[in-house]
Amino acid sequence: MSYLTDISRLTGQNMGGLIHLQVARAADIVGINEAVNGVVYGDITFLEGTGFHTWYSTSQTMKLESNDRDSREGNYKLNRLPFIISKDRPAIKEILDNAILDEFVVLYKDANGTQKIFGNLDNPVRFAYSYDTSASHSGRNGYSCEFRYEGPDNIFFYEGNVTIPPAGPPVSLVRWNGQVIGTLQPGEIADLTSEFKYTDFQINLNIS
Repeated sequence: MSYLTDISRLTGQNMGGLIHLQVARAADIVGINEAVNGVVYGDITFLEGTGFHTWYSTSQTMKLESNDRDSREGNYKLNRLPFIISKDRPAIKEILDNAILDEFVVLYKDANGTQKIFGNLDNPVRFAYSYDTSASHSGRNGYSCEFRYEGPDNIFFYEGNVTIPPAGPPVSLVRWNGQVIGTLQPGEIADLTSEFKYTDFQINLNIS
C-alpha cells in the first residue's frame, strides 16, 4: 500500500517564526516515550527538582531549520534552532558558558500553535553562541545562540504536559575535563574517589 495521499489546500493562516522555547538538560531526563508516526505522546519523566526552563529571545529572531543531507551511510538531517538573547549580562553569560559543554532536549512552539520536541536521550542537541555589540545604536546588542544537531532526524510533534522545575536555588554542574558528569542539588556534596595515588599532584574540584 502506497504512503501517498492527497494533500488538501490550506485555508487558514500560516504564520512564520517560533514564539516559545523551553530547554532541559538531557542528563536531567529519566525517560521520553518513543515517537509513533512522528509524534511523541505522554509526559517526559525528569529527575526530582528538574524540568524545562523557558528561554526568552529577542522578538522575531527564533526559527527552526531542518535540512536533508546525503552521505555514503544514507540520508540524515541538519537541524538548527537559532535565536538572539538581548544585551550582555553576567548571569546570562554564565548560563551560556555552561550550556556549550552540555546536551539538551528542547521544546518549541511555532506561531501557529504547533508544539514539537527537538532532541531525545539517544540524539540530544548541542548549544553554541557568539556575542556582538553591533556597530550602531539601532543594531542588536546580544548573544546569537543556536541549538544544533546533525544525524538521524530528532524533531517530532509533541503531545504531553510540560514539567516546570520548582522555584529555589539552581542545581550545580559537576564537570570533569570540561564535560558535565553530574548535578548537585543545594546542600549535596560531590565526593570523587580514585584507586590511583599520586605524589606532588593536586586535583582541584570547582563547584559553581
